[in-house]
Amino acid sequence: MSSKPYVTALIDTYNQGSFIDKAIDSVLAQDFPASQIEILVVDDGSTDDTRQRVAKYGDRVRYIYKENGGQASALNCGFAESRGQIVALLDSDDLWMPNKVRRVVEEFEKHPEAVVVSHPNQYWDLEKNVFKNSSDFYPSCGDALLTRESVLQYGNFGTSGITVPAATVRALLPIPETLRIYADTYLVLLFPFLGPVVGIAEQLTRYRIHGSNLTSFASGDSAKKRQRWECYAAAIEAAKSWLKVNGFASPSPNILLHLKRYELEEQSTRFQYQAPDRSEYFQFLRERQGVYGHEWRLPYRVFRSLISFASFGLGYDACEALRKVYRERAGLLNLREALLPASTMQGKPGNLHAGS
Repeated sequence: MSSKPYVTALIDTYNQGSFIDKAIDSVLAQDFPASQIEILVVDDGSTDDTRQRVAKYGDRVRYIYKENGGQASALNCGFAESRGQIVALLDSDDLWMPNKVRRVVEEFEKHPEAVVVSHPNQYWDLEKNVFKNSSDFYPSCGDALLTRESVLQYGNFGTSGITVPAATVRALLPIPETLRIYADTYLVLLFPFLGPVVGIAEQLTRYRIHGSNLTSFASGDSAKKRQRWECYAAAIEAAKSWLKVNGFASPSPNILLHLKRYELEEQSTRFQYQAPDRSEYFQFLRERQGVYGHEWRLPYRVFRSLISFASFGLGYDACEALRKVYRERAGLLNLREALLPASTMQGKPGNLHAGS
């Protein structure tokens, strides 16, 4: 057996002492040989009890402490220090299902050319103790930029759903360290330019929803909302710079569509911080329909058109308030889905970080 592990479980953390134990435990509980898994915790300058909590695991965990620099900085450090042939990312407030490592390894064995193996999350609302499976992930396999449909199917996975070959990911490193959050967005956007992608239609990560999720939109903190928007926008600009440097100065229509999805998500993120006027919001909804409408059934396209025109009269704040009421009522969502099914595609193509 090689002295080097096959898999590095790279856990980035910052002041998540109350969660880090369970994250590490979920790696130790994998139904995969422990001798083939390296657990690497990169502590991005925590001031809580993270160090003490990790120390109790002894030599089962490699612990690296660094000055606080944000998610990209922590991941860059982790990738540089990892010894595994493949690197599986895990946010310290998330958990892996027991079969996570085995399943991603099986996919890499079937698809050795894959540049990433991804999967959706199961969401765990800690306050309500409610579990919900992701509904907006499509298990795409192959060239994500080959067709319009494959472009729209790709994505909808984040940090803890990413496993990459260590040698391949170096082409995207270092991740720009301005990305204190949304470093995963930079990676996910660019993976298809490195080669084939593979998605597993299984919830292999449990995403814990709590009050301090860094990318949560529930917070009313204006500074956090601004940071989310600015980092998301910076991730897109950094990815575009990478594309120019690496020979994609004249993007194809499918590449432009791929980028447009992220640009629309950036707008949506900005709206959370700075509400648009009626005209800009209406234009945003029409552009979004232009991107996704080809995959919507006709009745649903009509439904979305009516919403966009109504938004022009109601404005952003009123529309979002109504949307919140609608989304919090499962009966209304189920009724709409029954009467107006959105798409013939598996999954629900739409916003990269939101449902229908």
